[in-house]
Amino acid sequence: IVYVIIGLTVGGFLRLAGDGYAGVSRALPNQEQFMLFILPPVIFEAGYSLNKGDFFAQAGSIISFAVFGTIISALAFGLGMWFLGVLHLSYRLYLFEALAFGSLISAVDPVATIAIFNALKVNRTLHYLVFGESVLNDAVAIVLFQTFGGMVGSESATSWWQPVGHFVYIFLGSTAIGAAVGMLSALMFKYTRLYRYPVLELSTLLLVAYLPYTFCEGLGLSGIMSILANGVMMAHYTHHNLSSVTKLTSQQSFKMIAFITETFIFIYLGLALTLFAHSWHFMTVFWGILLTLLSRFVNVFPLSAILNRYRREKI
Repeated sequence: IVYVIIGLTVGGFLRLAGDGYAGVSRALPNQEQFMLFILPPVIFEAGYSLNKGDFFAQAGSIISFAVFGTIISALAFGLGMWFLGVLHLSYRLYLFEALAFGSLISAVDPVATIAIFNALKVNRTLHYLVFGESVLNDAVAIVLFQTFGGMVGSESATSWWQPVGHFVYIFLGSTAIGAAVGMLSALMFKYTRLYRYPVLELSTLLLVAYLPYTFCEGLGLSGIMSILANGVMMAHYTHHNLSSVTKLTSQQSFKMIAFITETFIFIYLGLALTLFAHSWHFMTVFWGILLTLLSRFVNVFPLSAILNRYRREKI
């Protein structure tokens, strides 16, 4: 919240000075630069810092909520927003525009929720289900957004199976490449003598961490999904083959880089609120809030009921 307020304040001064978004945009990254340099460190660190024991113990349920739950939320929100537009109750969006919007809004960031969980010392299973889903659903939502965003303008010529096939291809292909790079890196650090040169070892680790992102983007897959899978695999296997110096410095380096980029994102959000030329449609905002709650409801409760049939410890 503090970072958003800083962005709002700076943006407010810029607007009062008469140098609006046209001026400040020269110093801000565009969408491609944002996806290339700002998001990857945040996503990778989320995967690299996972508590492996708790995560893999709950992996089936976490993946169910993060993948199927995010898809359900995105579809419920997107279809609802599209239908309300058809009824002229909200801003009129075409089908794939509404689904792309739903993909963006379906990725929850439970910073406040996790803080409250820690304060109340809630059930450990609930804590890691919420935390694990929040780590994975960002990447899933971005893949969904790229899939539906690429379909905008082709509603009349697109069959239902095309976006489904495109999503499955991107999701599975990106995950496989990221996991493969993570496992190969474990072998590389195990059977080479990089541990003798900590600076070289850490530099190589940073390069390997970023490698699947650029590789998948070049193949037309999702770099975000691949770098998340790479982070999880590197934390689970590669980390144990590093020297003691690099184990410590790598964790701190990844946290520092992710913290800086995440800080920038929140400041950028504050700048956007002040400087961008917004067009307010209050009925869309009203229905959007209701649909956000409804889409989470139709995600969490049915999936929990299904998972509880196969779990010893009920959710």
